Amino acid sequence: MKTILLMCGAIAALAPMTRGEATAPAPDARVAMRDGIRAYTNGQFDAAAESFATAAEHAGAIDRDPSVAHFNRGLALYRAAKWDAASDAFQAARQTQDLNRQAQALYNAALCRLRQVDAAFEAKQGQQIERHFAEALDFLEQSLLLSPGNPDARHNLEVALGRLRALNAAAGELGVVVQTAESLIGRHQFPEAFHLLEKAQTRLAPALLLPRPEAKTFEQLREKSGQIAQILEAAPTAPDTK
Repeated sequence: MKTILLMCGAIAALAPMTRGEATAPAPDARVAMRDGIRAYTNGQFDAAAESFATAAEHAGAIDRDPSVAHFNRGLALYRAAKWDAASDAFQAARQTQDLNRQAQALYNAALCRLRQVDAAFEAKQGQQIERHFAEALDFLEQSLLLSPGNPDARHNLEVALGRLRALNAAAGELGVVVQTAESLIGRHQFPEAFHLLEKAQTRLAPALLLPRPEAKTFEQLREKSGQIAQILEAAPTAPDTK
């Protein structure tokens, strides 16, 4: 089941910091922010991200909160499907006294990680699946602590937890299947073991991607039992001499 992803926040202009007014003119950040907003509006998300990065770098010179530019950069990178870079940008946007922006940045960083979970499943990268799941849940929980009334964060947390529970349940079943197959092979029931493993392979496909010893054992047993079952099936039967 796919997670419903809803991004928090819209592109914004640079917001003033709380420590006072600008003491020296430095138009670079404002120009870069305007360029970024224009590029984002035109669907030029990579160019927008670069401009927002420039705005964040120079925001302090005009006494502006760089978290706004970092947040905008995250939105642009997300639209460019650069999940890892987008997550980094949203985490940079957390460095602000604005609690609402902190909550939104954490929520959006979680969505990036959930996109990476889906990408890791497609690429069959088991270690990345577990790491991205863990970080996504952590970000969602932190976001909800800052903004308990956010229904989107609550919904995505519930869905992500449901997906993780299903994955862990499949991993548990994988261990049972491996034990059963080993028992059948121990009794030289190779066709039965192969049938069991073949039947379970599709059902347990997500768990087989995880870096667990049971997943490696499953593949070894399936290959071994399949080869011997094929040999037994092809072996000629003794002629009837009666």
